[in-house]
Amino acid sequence: MAAPKNRSARIQNLVRDLSLKFGLEQHIRAEYDARRRSWSFEWTDGPTADQVRRAAKRIDKEAAAEIAQVHRHYTAQAQALGAIRMRLAGRKLPPYSPYGAELAVDEFLQQVPNPAVPKGEREKALLARLLDEATPTPEPDIGEQPRRTYPDGRKACELIAKKGIVWLLTPPESAGPQQAAVPLTPLEQLTVRYARGDAFAAWQDRLTPMPAAAAFAAVLADPDAPPSVTQAALDLLPELHAALDQGAQELRRRLD
Repeated sequence: MAAPKNRSARIQNLVRDLSLKFGLEQHIRAEYDARRRSWSFEWTDGPTADQVRRAAKRIDKEAAAEIAQVHRHYTAQAQALGAIRMRLAGRKLPPYSPYGAELAVDEFLQQVPNPAVPKGEREKALLARLLDEATPTPEPDIGEQPRRTYPDGRKACELIAKKGIVWLLTPPESAGPQQAAVPLTPLEQLTVRYARGDAFAAWQDRLTPMPAAAAFAAVLADPDAPPSVTQAALDLLPELHAALDQGAQELRRRLD
């Protein structure tokens, strides 16, 4: 049984208004369930399910009441970025099941608006590296050009689950000389050289650099530090001075 025309028209108007509101390139897909006499909405990336439900009620409360289910799908880019953000936040993915890793990322993304949009140049670079690795190599048919392949979101989640994240800072082995690694800050450069124990694990797991004071002390204790490392330590001085000044103010406050 088809949906009543007047209800269908209101739902389609709601779909249009929601899609415009959230700037979706592809409109929300509305499906009518004749048995339940209700609608379901589906879309890819973009707003969260909660955002769509709240906005639908504000636009047309009666039409929104007929929406039984809302479901957001994710592109490979959204899943890859979600996996990166999970690892940066210190949350590990199940390493022995590609499906488990993907499900963990999808759950993580549920409350993340616009999950496929990277923030800043660092995220863009990490994302590009992961998507490149998660794209299968095309196998050309005999006498034909290689077919275009696309990133696999499940593979991206699996890679982060098994390999961690620090490898994303380096270009692939197949990269040409023009493709540079992700730029490191002075503190990150020193972390790569000097981090040990828990500091090393924090760097490998979630790209957390070692404390600036410890990194500076490590360079002072290293008579073989090359000029680039020495310069990186000197670049930390403004941060170290600011931390010392703040600490001194706190100590003075205690004496007042």
